[in-house]
Amino acid sequence: MNFTEKTEEHTPLIEVIGYQFERVHTGVIKWLLDSEYQDVPMEEKRKIIERIYEKSHQSSPFASDQVEEIICHPEYAFARTRRIDLVVEIKMADGNRKYIVMEMKVDTIPGGKQLQGTYNDFCCRHSDQKDDTLFLLLLFGTAQVFKIPDVPPFHVWKLSDIIDVFQGVEVSHPIYAEWMRVLEREQDRARHVEERLAGIGGKEKDKGWKRHGYRNRFSFFYYLYDQLRKYSRHGAEQWKIHGSPHNPLMNFTWMPTTLFGKPVHVYFEFNYEHLFFKLADQEQKLTRDELTLCSVPVTPRYMSRFVETEGHRLALCFCLKNSFPSRNLVHFVEKVCKICKIFGGEVNVWLGECMAVDHDRLFKELITTFFV
Repeated sequence: MNFTEKTEEHTPLIEVIGYQFERVHTGVIKWLLDSEYQDVPMEEKRKIIERIYEKSHQSSPFASDQVEEIICHPEYAFARTRRIDLVVEIKMADGNRKYIVMEMKVDTIPGGKQLQGTYNDFCCRHSDQKDDTLFLLLLFGTAQVFKIPDVPPFHVWKLSDIIDVFQGVEVSHPIYAEWMRVLEREQDRARHVEERLAGIGGKEKDKGWKRHGYRNRFSFFYYLYDQLRKYSRHGAEQWKIHGSPHNPLMNFTWMPTTLFGKPVHVYFEFNYEHLFFKLADQEQKLTRDELTLCSVPVTPRYMSRFVETEGHRLALCFCLKNSFPSRNLVHFVEKVCKICKIFGGEVNVWLGECMAVDHDRLFKELITTFFV
């Protein structure tokens, strides 16, 4: 879908029900694979199974014509302690069985304990099939942008991987066509998020994100942050996207420095469409006078001044919605540690002290150097 084109009038039923519900995707995959459902030819089911192993960088442990029956178990339960989203049981002609264990996430952060528990419980119950089981973590939405826990048995698929495996199946049923369409729409929302930045704010009353098909304003900004950090010269892994019940956040790695002779840590934080330069909690807190000195009233174009916030934090605020390219903000963050050298200062002199000395020149340099 091209966002420059007119939005389709027909809203897919899956999005009406709720793309964010894992059960929706579990149900479609079960319908595609389970032998009970005749809408999908058995040959196509076998083809999908082969693709699953191929995408997981494993050769299929059996020939496709050896598959006699496929049984899918949604919400595979271990008493009241655990439920696995989907277990695919593959019965072979010789009586052997293979398993594919799938955990699925859409907009929630996958937990390492959950994945490790899934692996341990399944292997405990099926100890003789441990080597015949493939473990998958499927990420359908903004779960793709969060840090994925390192649980070696699990192969992690992002949305593009899921589309690769399930596209091109020869089945004419509308369930399949609509599911593939909503997967592609979600992928387009992630890839074209920067184009949708204008006119979308962080307030609930601003429904711009909804008009463009985003489930909520959080999903819009998580996708935006993921695009921004790809421009990082130090690597996207230096930027951590955090799930929060209150607001979408992305932080740059904390940096040690000295401010007014006191050892401090500073960091950058995206919060909705704003970028904040913050002073972290310190053992030696800055005095009220030092905070005031850092808060000299300057109002250059595109920027707000240093302000004192709760907990004696400092924040210098920039806005993504201004006319400079948003990707330059990432470059700015990674260069700002070198700002003091522009003024011939010491390496341990930080932004606040520079402001106290010559804040007009500082902001002029910031704008002309990083926001052109």
